[in-house]
Amino acid sequence: MKARLARHNPILVIIRSEIEAVWGAIAELDDWEPFNTLLRRIRSSVEPPLP
Repeated sequence: MKARLARHNPILVIIRSEIEAVWGAIAELDDWEPFNTLLRRIRSSVEPPLP
């Protein structure tokens, strides 16, 4: 079970100020790049699935 959870749950902890900054860029500037960058960080923090 632990290995299964490790494959699907990010190790990254996102803090509120970071979420607000990402949302602010979208809401005020229609700039989705900070959101896409955050998604890449989340994806890279999850262990790859076992073969």
